[in-house]
Amino acid sequence: MHTAITIDALKVLDAIVRKGSFAGAAGELFRVPSAISYTVQKLEEDLNVTLFDRSGHRAVLTPAGRYLLEEGRTLLKAADNLAHSTRQVAQGWETRLRIGFNSLLPAECLFPAIKDFCALGIPVDVQITEEVAKTLSEIVESSTKVNDLIAEIAAASEEQSKGIN
Repeated sequence: MHTAITIDALKVLDAIVRKGSFAGAAGELFRVPSAISYTVQKLEEDLNVTLFDRSGHRAVLTPAGRYLLEEGRTLLKAADNLAHSTRQVAQGWETRLRIGFNSLLPAECLFPAIKDFCALGIPVDVQITEEVAKTLSEIVESSTKVNDLIAEIAAASEEQSKGIN
């Protein structure tokens, strides 16, 4: 699958708009202005659209150019997050945090800690499971990923529920 839109082309487009000129983008990206112009021309040619109106003194984004820039910035942010997460995983960081708790514990007890964790901005998928029928140790045993973290909250309540059954 070939796509004309590359991360590099999106970085060039973003730099042109932020710096206000092709020359400014060239300086920021440590390239010659002709390389910036070539990247934009190639992108326009591949997409068969005009991204900049060059009729005036300054090149101005067309509606298609504005759209590509807005959506492209989302992709640039996602690419940065992906690179960061990949480096974290290479250092042993987990990408998923599974929290299982017994139904005897009110879920509201977890909210402050989860809110604080999410505020750290760490790209981790947090999954919360309330278990009624299974014990938390059974969840750990049936987990498909050995390194999943299962927080056993209120272990005493689990022991109490065994006594009730």
